[in-house]
Amino acid sequence: MIAAANRLPTRLAISAGPIDEKTAAHVARAFGDGELIKVRLNTDDRAAAESTAIELAARVEADFVGRVGFVAILHRSRAARENDAAP
Repeated sequence: MIAAANRLPTRLAISAGPIDEKTAAHVARAFGDGELIKVRLNTDDRAAAESTAIELAARVEADFVGRVGFVAILHRSRAARENDAAP
């Protein structure tokens, strides 16, 4: 999946640290019709980037595929997005 994400643009950027509801909702909307997104983590600390990416994936119910530098790659299946859209 990292190879598939290579051709994708970075969709958004967030600050490293605790993820609030607004940030989680913004990232969840960024999935749109796709299953993979890249999120730039604004920090100089690799450990902070890693922990923020893992927390973000958990908050938006996505899989943390990996991190390339300070860019996190997240995967969220269509089925998971459809479940969110159901009333």
